[in-house]
Amino acid sequence: MNGPDIQKLLNINAAAKFSQKDYTGPTLGELNQDLPIMKKMAPSSGSRISLNKNVFDAFHSIASPPNFLWQDINSMMGFNIDAEAVFEVSTAKPLGPIQARPF
Repeated sequence: MNGPDIQKLLNINAAAKFSQKDYTGPTLGELNQDLPIMKKMAPSSGSRISLNKNVFDAFHSIASPPNFLWQDINSMMGFNIDAEAVFEVSTAKPLGPIQARPF
């Protein structure tokens, strides 16, 4: 299976799980977590890795990991989330600790 096929399958899985609330059929969550389709995809280039590092260094000064900043999150929808942080709107202070979400 190539990359686009895997991404399409993960998107169909996400649609079944999250947009069809009454769906009761099988999903990929029931598969073995060691399968290649369930693993994180690596960053695409050296420049992207460098950019991520610089952004994370800036975020670390206002939201320290792992309680306030999560990195390298596998969405199980065919893409990775580089980071997640939650801030209070009125004070701009990080809220936490943030909790794991089952994808």
